[in-house]
Amino acid sequence: MKSNWLWFVANIAIFAFMFAGLRVLDDGPTPPDNGFNVERAFSMLETLNPEGRPHPAGSEENRRIRKRIEQALEKNDYEPVLQKEDFCTSMHAGCTALENVFAVKKGTGAGDDAILITAHYDSAPVAPGAGDDLAAVAAMLETARLVANESFENDVIFLLADGEETGLRGAMAFAEHSPEMARVKLVLNFEGRGVAGPSAMFETSRNNRQLINIYAKASSRPVANSLMYDIYRKMPNNTDLTIYKQAGAAGLNFAFSRGVALYHSSRDSAENLSLNSLAHHGDNMLSVLRQTGSLDLSSLEAKGDSTFVDLFGLTLLHWPAALNLPAALAAILLLFGIGARTNAFGAGPLAFGFTGALSLIAGLVFIGWALSFPLGVWPGIHPLDHPHPWPGRIALLAGAVLVAFISGTTLSVRAGIAASLFANWLLMALFALALSILLPGGAYLALAPALVFAIAGFAETFLRRGKPPILAAMLGLLVAAYMAVYHFLFFDVVFNFQVSYLKTPMLALTALASAPLLATRRSEPRDAAPKSATLITGAFIAIVMAIAATVAMFSQAYTENRPRSTNLAYMQGTDSDGATQARWRLFTFGPSDEDFIAAAGFPEAPAAFKRFGGRDSKARFLPAHNHDLAAPSLTIASDDVSNGVRIVKGRLAAGRAGPFFGVTFSPETKAKQFLVNGKVLIDEEKFLSGKLNQSFFNGFGARSLSFELHLVPGEPADLTLFEVSALPDDETGQAIIDKRPNNAAPLQFGDHAEVQRNYRL
Repeated sequence: MKSNWLWFVANIAIFAFMFAGLRVLDDGPTPPDNGFNVERAFSMLETLNPEGRPHPAGSEENRRIRKRIEQALEKNDYEPVLQKEDFCTSMHAGCTALENVFAVKKGTGAGDDAILITAHYDSAPVAPGAGDDLAAVAAMLETARLVANESFENDVIFLLADGEETGLRGAMAFAEHSPEMARVKLVLNFEGRGVAGPSAMFETSRNNRQLINIYAKASSRPVANSLMYDIYRKMPNNTDLTIYKQAGAAGLNFAFSRGVALYHSSRDSAENLSLNSLAHHGDNMLSVLRQTGSLDLSSLEAKGDSTFVDLFGLTLLHWPAALNLPAALAAILLLFGIGARTNAFGAGPLAFGFTGALSLIAGLVFIGWALSFPLGVWPGIHPLDHPHPWPGRIALLAGAVLVAFISGTTLSVRAGIAASLFANWLLMALFALALSILLPGGAYLALAPALVFAIAGFAETFLRRGKPPILAAMLGLLVAAYMAVYHFLFFDVVFNFQVSYLKTPMLALTALASAPLLATRRSEPRDAAPKSATLITGAFIAIVMAIAATVAMFSQAYTENRPRSTNLAYMQGTDSDGATQARWRLFTFGPSDEDFIAAAGFPEAPAAFKRFGGRDSKARFLPAHNHDLAAPSLTIASDDVSNGVRIVKGRLAAGRAGPFFGVTFSPETKAKQFLVNGKVLIDEEKFLSGKLNQSFFNGFGARSLSFELHLVPGEPADLTLFEVSALPDDETGQAIIDKRPNNAAPLQFGDHAEVQRNYRL
């Protein structure tokens, strides 16, 4: 009984220590004073958008913020340059009316190389954009003020980009059309995907060994890991840094991502922004700039990548990724040496040892699946955020401890401590080997604890004359616990509790390391704890898990500052007979609020519809009064056949000067090209793919755009024009909005009207 309780208390103490040290992943660090004034930066943020209004690209609100940015730069003797253009691109097909602003701080060198520091200042149509991305803009303006009289050899370009939310078009316009881009060798991009948390360096460029070395030296509070970089690289997500990397520049990408329920939400406001996150943004920006301002930027080019992970946000551990594979192989060889010296290679003990290790991992997945119901599925939580995560975290941690306890007191005991240590740590080392080959950036996850145990354990078997390396196992457990808890917390922003079976495997490192410590020598079964004592300990852990899961299940899933995302849309279009149809549509990101749906009078079952005239979607609908809102228009100027191609030319225009309008082509459209303002947005290959093709036009107000559609003669083209604009003044709509609870808020486009018109050419 005593050894079981000591093991349990030791596990809890280790977890408590790790969670306390890793609060930085929840709250963001408090950087030391390097001159960056967070209060001044926050005041600048409020000055940029004192109205607290959304400011999408092309809007009057965005123009006001642009002018305030220019004034802030001029106040510190910079000369802002306005890059204004209607920029069209085939990537995220469409066009945006852009107003980039940049200023150049001249260096003392020849001016051949430049560092680009950038953030975007436009917002999503419904969001005030404090976190995404005015916090970064404010940090940049404060950084520009601080370095205005400092001397750097390299030029520094401060770019406040427009149109990021519409498809990275501000960055594209700068990269393609600004002569300054030719000199840019290093890009520091700053983003926000929420309102809190550390300014984590989540993406870098390839061959990054020198870049990571610079970041490690510069940042006083580094938060970064190469596993996130490797995963992000394989995802379809993009930021402005994507564009600059494609242009050949090296780069570091920073973002905070806690409070993601407020991302692109009407509550992404200054009062909800964490000052720690703003301060960390500024610390990273200023520190890395000072480290690289006079650096020979040609030295950034290095062969190979680094593997890296921060330690409690205090320092960055990093080494060449090329060392991962030989290090994993060395750990495996040392483990076989430990096994040989401790007589761990009996067939029976090894069978129990490996069975215990594998069943432990299976048990963690199972307990995660079982807990996903009370923690996330039945309460119906946000897919990425929870206002009260700790009861759920405790339940999952208790579940992991319970699985390790069951494995350790059954199969590990049957195997004996020597065989159990060998089996569990060999499995971890093999995992490190697999990661070194398949996902090198994540190799440290298992490599660090496996290598620490292997080196320390091999030495301990000599010092203790072949006895099992207990002290090395404890040291390995500490390293494994850090890696487990770090990633358990880090990936909160990717996996919420309804997929807890993806969260518990992150705790496998701790479970594998701790379970063998419960094993007694098989030759001395009298030392094993009585079965009744083992059952009591296991029952206690299970009760803790059950209580925590129950508390989590009944805790608030949504609050005012971590709201459910709920939009109301007025939909106006034509039915199959050509008659105008008007409906109210309710959209919820994540589980629906059934009480609100019932109170607002919407039906229980969602109905299928074509979003923006093409994308298959489902939502709840109510009939609406037809306000006969002006629809976007297509005007044909000419329709001719030339060289076997039918060319339709004309103009496209919004009907109500909303944030954006667009066009959707049916998958059956047989076209060769679609051009707007002379730019090919959709080519023949995309038309022939049979997929839905859409183009979006942002920020043009009442201005029209020229288009050309190249078609196969004799083949009609079916298309839908759509526009998102303000809700009409309607008593029914207002009554629905009034019923929306405080723990729900509009997302992305917000409450809006969607007007569609179908055309056949």
